[in-house]
Amino acid sequence: MIYLDNAGSQLINQEWLKDVQRILSQNVFGNPHSLNVAGQNSKKWIEETRELILNFCGTSSKDYYVIFTQNATHALKIVGEYFKWDCQTNFYMTCSNHNSVVGIREYAYNKDSMINIVDNSFNIINTFSNGKSSKIFTKSLVALPAECNFSGKLTNFDQLKKNIDDIKTSEDEQVYLLLDCAKYISTNRLDLSKIEADFVPISLYKISGYPTNLGALLVKKSSANVLQKTYFGGGTYDLAIAEEHVSIPRKDFVEQFEDGSLGYLSIVEANICLKKYIETVNFERIKGMVQTCYNRMIKLEHHNGRRLVQFYGVDDIANHGSILAFNLITHNGEYYGYKDVQMLADKADICLRVGCFCNPGACSQYLGLTKEDLLYFFKDGHRCWDSKDIINGKITGAIRISFGYTNTLSDIDKWIKFLEQNYVSKRVLEEEREYGNPQLTKIVIYPIKSCLGQEVDEWPICHTGLKYDRMFAIFDKLGRSITLKRNVKLGKIRPEVILEKDEMVLEDVQLQECIKFKIQNFEKSKEFINEWLSQKIEEDCEMVLSQSSQKNFANTNQYLVISKTSLQDLNMRIMLDKSWMYYFPEWIKKSVNFFYQPIQWDRFRPNLIIDNLPAYEEDKIKRIECNGVTIVKEGDCNRCYLTTMNPNKQEQDHNLEPMRTLNKYRKMDGKTIFGALFSNENTCGILKTGNIKIDL
Repeated sequence: MIYLDNAGSQLINQEWLKDVQRILSQNVFGNPHSLNVAGQNSKKWIEETRELILNFCGTSSKDYYVIFTQNATHALKIVGEYFKWDCQTNFYMTCSNHNSVVGIREYAYNKDSMINIVDNSFNIINTFSNGKSSKIFTKSLVALPAECNFSGKLTNFDQLKKNIDDIKTSEDEQVYLLLDCAKYISTNRLDLSKIEADFVPISLYKISGYPTNLGALLVKKSSANVLQKTYFGGGTYDLAIAEEHVSIPRKDFVEQFEDGSLGYLSIVEANICLKKYIETVNFERIKGMVQTCYNRMIKLEHHNGRRLVQFYGVDDIANHGSILAFNLITHNGEYYGYKDVQMLADKADICLRVGCFCNPGACSQYLGLTKEDLLYFFKDGHRCWDSKDIINGKITGAIRISFGYTNTLSDIDKWIKFLEQNYVSKRVLEEEREYGNPQLTKIVIYPIKSCLGQEVDEWPICHTGLKYDRMFAIFDKLGRSITLKRNVKLGKIRPEVILEKDEMVLEDVQLQECIKFKIQNFEKSKEFINEWLSQKIEEDCEMVLSQSSQKNFANTNQYLVISKTSLQDLNMRIMLDKSWMYYFPEWIKKSVNFFYQPIQWDRFRPNLIIDNLPAYEEDKIKRIECNGVTIVKEGDCNRCYLTTMNPNKQEQDHNLEPMRTLNKYRKMDGKTIFGALFSNENTCGILKTGNIKIDL
């Protein structure tokens, strides 16, 4: 596996876990609030870990406190919840903050503070409040990331000091710096003796990969008085009287904030792993790998010279973090959907991350998305983590790879090879061929949606398209549609309609077992049919007949048309990318084809297959006439990963073909196109295979 999601978490080092197990088994640890030997042993490790963290951050207990938290988000929440907000407080935050920082503004807003959104140069983009803030400010809290978790862009600390001085509205105003180091600290050396941030949240698993339930908030001692604790839990007070409003917190600042018993075993584990990490990590080596990967990716080009990769936030790769955020661009300037990239990466055992990475400001800023775009996406149903990666031609997120101490140059080699094989478009030489009259070579109906098709030479049409096409569908006991994507065993059910007898035969093609029933008596036969189908697909189900004479169970239009020539072209592209195949004689092509099993038409579930046209000529067709029947084009067919399911083998294609190849050259307006959708112009007649007339 190639692990390129170190910004999400570092990998667990198995050898370090052995040390963890050894120390836990050789020592006794108890609740640090207990005064017994086990409790005091835990307390000793806790205090040692505080010092270890401070040393790792370039400071000491002389200047900073360490408060243990559940994670970095919890550390940020402590600052937001207990900061002394009032109407004379300014809150500054950049667009590149993580959501966990953006959420702090809710505390500021509810306490009548002024909120200022600034860009990376500290130019104010927007200012707002609840209308109760003052015009005279006594303190400000500035929140920004040391490294943007979206793009990897690093904060210029020298410039930061100047910016903080510039935001002061008066000499008496105190400015506090909240420096989010959750990402930064794992691959960069933090020196708080030079930066002097007031509040520094970190996450331990992002540093050493283990344990995953521990973070810390570093608080500058000279700034601790601006945090005012209200709630108190176990271990945080010297005196509490339950019957009266009497409580006196502990004098020790840290003990006031660590409510309840600490995760003392997690702290012991963190101590062990952090020491190992400090011994192992080489920040310069990580930086070198990022530069190498960037320099190789930026050189990737399609056959027409267009760059494959569009990076975000990389101004100077020599002074950049360990993250590379980008999108992939097709040879004609379209975006590859980042969800498509993730699916292929998963198949190739590559771990990366896609989306906006919980950083909405950086995401919209780098992708050029307006507030109107974001509201439209939301109205269209787009949510975090969903598969809507392209809406109206606009990309909604990005791809992120991030490096850590475990990565090697071999990982980069494999990553670049993955991009070259799957996304770099090579020049394709068109095969010279003479075309005769356009032909309709095959008619296919699908009496039951998602089951196998029935091939015929002629077939009547009606208001819904081909008679009986997708007039039946299969549902589970909760009324949810069962599709081939959900249950691949539908791929062994072949329905056949016998028109002259008004009968339907259902066959299990693997076992060669059949049942049949009269279509007009379907309701009377349902119990028998449902029992047979449930046994075959190994799921309780019910077959349903459409009750409308005007509508069937089709997802879109009445007819799906594909071209035999287009399918041949697709298969040639899949075979060795077709980059040099046309230079060889036909017998060599056929011999290669012997070893390569071509994608068959049934992957696309067409109704009509046409031939004797140039590849992808169906994109231009406006009307098809056949035996007195006319159908008109409604649009192009947007393909999904259902085409990667082989209905005959009842399994998904290992290489995710044909989507892997189609994504390289058939991207149009954010969709992957193959085939065309048609509807009736007239509603009676019989379609027959043979010559057809087309209008372009």
